[in-house]
Amino acid sequence: MKHFIGGHGLLLILNVALVAAKVKDCALLGPAFPIPTRLSSSLTFQHELESLSRKIAEGLASSKINGEESSFSLNVFTGEDGSPIWEYHHVASTFNGTLPDEGLDGNTVYRVASITKLLTIYTLLVEAGFEFLNEKVTKYIPELAAAPKSNEIIGDLASTVQASPILKAMFPPPEKNDTVSSFINEILHRRPVYAPFNAPIYSNTAFTLLGMALEKLKGRTLVDMMRDSVFNTLDLSRTSFFRNDSWGIIPGSPSSSFWNVSFGLEAPAIEAYSTANDLARLGQAILNSTLLTPTDTRRWLKPMTHTSSLSHSVGAPWEIFRAKNPRVVDMYTKSGHVGFYTSQFVLLPDYNVGLTILIATPGEPPVSTIASTMASHLITALENEARRQAQIKIAGFYRANNLNSSIALETNDDHHGIRISHWISNGTDVIQFLKTLVEDSKKTTDSVHVRLYPTQLRADSACPNSGKRCTDVSFRATIDIIPAEVEGADYEELFSGRCFHWMEIDGLLYDHISLDDIVIKVEKDTGKAVAVEPRAWKIRMDRV
Repeated sequence: MKHFIGGHGLLLILNVALVAAKVKDCALLGPAFPIPTRLSSSLTFQHELESLSRKIAEGLASSKINGEESSFSLNVFTGEDGSPIWEYHHVASTFNGTLPDEGLDGNTVYRVASITKLLTIYTLLVEAGFEFLNEKVTKYIPELAAAPKSNEIIGDLASTVQASPILKAMFPPPEKNDTVSSFINEILHRRPVYAPFNAPIYSNTAFTLLGMALEKLKGRTLVDMMRDSVFNTLDLSRTSFFRNDSWGIIPGSPSSSFWNVSFGLEAPAIEAYSTANDLARLGQAILNSTLLTPTDTRRWLKPMTHTSSLSHSVGAPWEIFRAKNPRVVDMYTKSGHVGFYTSQFVLLPDYNVGLTILIATPGEPPVSTIASTMASHLITALENEARRQAQIKIAGFYRANNLNSSIALETNDDHHGIRISHWISNGTDVIQFLKTLVEDSKKTTDSVHVRLYPTQLRADSACPNSGKRCTDVSFRATIDIIPAEVEGADYEELFSGRCFHWMEIDGLLYDHISLDDIVIKVEKDTGKAVAVEPRAWKIRMDRV
């Protein structure tokens, strides 16, 4: 027997709507549209990449990007494409050093400094899993029991945040600290920096301890585990803790550039050498959950603490920046700097895209300028591409065959998410009904928007009315009540409760199914939507 949502169900929905977002945009965290695909063959997006090349060239020409002293390798990669979909290489006009015989390209080796921390954490997760992060440090390094913070767990080490080795040049030579026993003895004699869990403090020492604990657990060296579980598995053929002079860019002498400096016990924090192409492959593996489960990947790509900046949080070992476009887009990054080498690795999970920046310069590295140029341009371009693809593949009119139910989806307004612009359920105009109830209860003419956001949940299915294969793509619906006085505005008062959609999802059920649970059936071959199923309504509406 079919079940239909009538006036009572719509009144339940309104209870949510009356406390819903009262602002122009209140998107759920994460993608506002399905992740865009086939970027390498999208002419629209390729034009955006060409525009990015022009912006970098203009930055060099105007000296906004220091191209006289700085050589760099840049790329953009996706989780779909094997090779980067965009790259840009520049050799400093005053370059005085050594380059590989083939010149500067995506296979040129740079020192990547603290991106080593990312490699160390990735190896730990592959080898030991998240469970290891909850183990006490002293279980594997019992000598630390006398230290002031001896109650720390492994996960605390993974998210502490660095003292640059260049500082050593400012002070008299310290006592030798090149053995494990002397290293631990030094820790036991150090004063605490901050009380535990007070503020994130960057620490190379934490990653030395983390590497030691993992070696104790597995009975192998960190270098061997990293090589076997990550480098070889992902074909990171030029990523290593050991240098190959014929592959690298060396600005100046090997010693002045820090090319040939070995960091001993601090190796898990800062030792690695890599290339733009290898880091793209690393990023693809993370985005695709190649070595971790999708759940563990999502767990890893989350903050563990905050900083004093509203737009900067800390993960393990991610440096997480929040862009607003105007919705929040989280960028999971890892930077590095040692000697004449500066690096930036960025993942944009909302778009299944990442970027790499490797710089070699004896001068001021233009990493902030390049990273800001690339990220701001790409986020805007990717959001527009996601909207464009959703308009082509999902937007349209859908109607039931056996009763008066229909729905229209669109993406071409200036808000986020897929808008339900028309919705008739068993003869009832859902959108107008909600609007009337709002006007009657609040005596206003506020706009009512119902929007769909992808949940990243998918399941294989059969396409209706054909022998083709489909994917059931899960969405959740939100209701925005936008007061006329803030239509087009963007503000938020403290404790205003403006953007609490995350508290409302899955809050109301009908016949054991959430009222906001919407499935869109999409053809596997074309990506084109063929049907919409509001699951609680127990109805399917096919594309007309």
